Amino acid sequence: MTQTRFEDFFKAIKRLEESIKEFGKNTNNDFVRDSVIQRFEFTFELGWKCLADFLIEKSGSIPAKAPRPVFMFAWQAGYLKEETPWNIMLEDRNMMSHTYKEDVATVIAQRVCKDHIKALKNLSDLFQQ
Repeated sequence: MTQTRFEDFFKAIKRLEESIKEFGKNTNNDFVRDSVIQRFEFTFELGWKCLADFLIEKSGSIPAKAPRPVFMFAWQAGYLKEETPWNIMLEDRNMMSHTYKEDVATVIAQRVCKDHIKALKNLSDLFQQ
């Protein structure tokens, strides 16, 4: 994995955590909610790309350089505890990248704060081992 991408992923998690903290103070603030979503999107992108790089380093190859096969391969190889949270994150990222609905944005922002950040931090821990 490229050192720069790895460092960018760690920085992205910190920035996402900042947004989550602010969103926790005021869940009615659309600007902060949108910040959580945007920061989640780029953190997720960096995360799965770093995971692909990590898997290539560990195994020499991956089935395809796309998120879903990377998650499945990482899960089957024992690097991810579960595959499902990553597929949910992918669906949430796709929903927000291609369609913007106010009610869906709030639900996804809450899911980022509750669930997605944990999975992203677990991935970060994997890279630090």
